[in-house]
Amino acid sequence: MEHEMEQVRGNTSGSEGLRHVLLAQYALHEANHHSECGGGEAEHVPTLPKAHTVADIYKCLHQGQFGVGHSIEDPVRFANLLALELVRAEPNSAESVLENVSPAGSVFRVNLRPFRRIFAGRDELASHLLAGLCLSSAAIQTGSRKDFIMSLEWFRDLNNSGELAIRGRSYMFPGELVDLFLEQINDFVQTTASIPVLGHSLVYKKFNAPSYRVVDRAVLEHSALASLLQDAQ
Repeated sequence: MEHEMEQVRGNTSGSEGLRHVLLAQYALHEANHHSECGGGEAEHVPTLPKAHTVADIYKCLHQGQFGVGHSIEDPVRFANLLALELVRAEPNSAESVLENVSPAGSVFRVNLRPFRRIFAGRDELASHLLAGLCLSSAAIQTGSRKDFIMSLEWFRDLNNSGELAIRGRSYMFPGELVDLFLEQINDFVQTTASIPVLGHSLVYKKFNAPSYRVVDRAVLEHSALASLLQDAQ
């Protein structure tokens, strides 16, 4: 993997799309956990994320690159767990139903709390439609190791240069922490010849209570839930 990282280092094509994805993540799931910070564009305060770890950023980038396929091994169990989680989700209008996690806009998280609100009183239908969308999305072969490695490099560069800035704060993990994380990923890849799939950190769960499913845009556009794209973030 380190050799592949060297090959893609310096290629900045598409990094702006990744920057927008990460800025959206911080706007949705980080900024509200910090006090307001004044100042203009040149006065962003370097700020350590408190609601994310590097693993949560990795998970977002992994989903944006590889979509949902890795997470559905038993379709029946998947549908049953989705139905259970959906009925436990508190309907919410403050969250966006769709959350883009792909620089190309090809992969979304469907947040269950606002999704359930749309289908008020029709939980069975909501669960059936979303399960079908997820299963169809899982059949889509997407992503590449090279492009994913590139996205990790872009994240490191954007993080270290302070370019992930919103609302007066520049969200930055310590550079050495990011380097160590990528070294550990490299070791895993070298040992197993596969890209690891990570869950959300306890920190992220505490602050953001994630409840969503991942879907492919191409499938969504031709599904009964295509109207959700009007709320895409």
